[in-house]
Formats: sequence, C-alpha cells, structure tokens
Amino acid sequence: MYYMSTIKFENLNNLFYTLNDYSFTLRGYIVVYCIIIVV
Repeated sequence: MYYMSTIKFENLNNLFYTLNDYSFTLRGYIVVYCIIIVV
C-alpha cells in the first residue's frame, strides 16, 4: 500500500515538473513574440 502511494506521488511530482516546464517554455515564446512585435 505504501509502495503504491509512493509511486503515485512520484508520478504527480513528474507531472508537476512537466507542466512547470511547459508553462515556462510557453512564457518564453510569448516574450519572444512580444519582442518581435515591438521590433
């Protein structure tokens, strides 16, 4: 039981990091877009 919950927690952690990475990349693209529009 403990082992299963640990695996679930790990997956949740990985998902969080992936979402964080994705949002960071998205933000980067938006910044680049704004710079291109301004220039």
